[in-house]
Amino acid sequence: MSFSGTLITDLSIFFNTDEFADAVTYTPSGGEGTSIDIIILSSDEALQDPQPAGDELVILAQESDIPSPNPLGDTFTIDSTTYYLTRNEGGPKPDGIWRLRLSRSPRRQL
Repeated sequence: MSFSGTLITDLSIFFNTDEFADAVTYTPSGGEGTSIDIIILSSDEALQDPQPAGDELVILAQESDIPSPNPLGDTFTIDSTTYYLTRNEGGPKPDGIWRLRLSRSPRRQL
């Protein structure tokens, strides 16, 4: 098996809530909410724009859970707080992972 094939096989370990992941509710634009597991990479507390500190998160999500992220309406509910998808920062990588930026502010960056 190739290295990338091994990584895809191992996604179930990383996206396990007993290991690195958190269960959240993902709601695609115009769709129904569903529970998925994500990995929260960071909280961007060094923002210099009008958003409050801690307003943004960078997450990893599996392509199998989010086939096509839409920054014009997709939301994530994390610990009862709604976060809005503001930017797709990459993906899906060959390993099937999206890197997404979320914000608690419903206002979209232009």
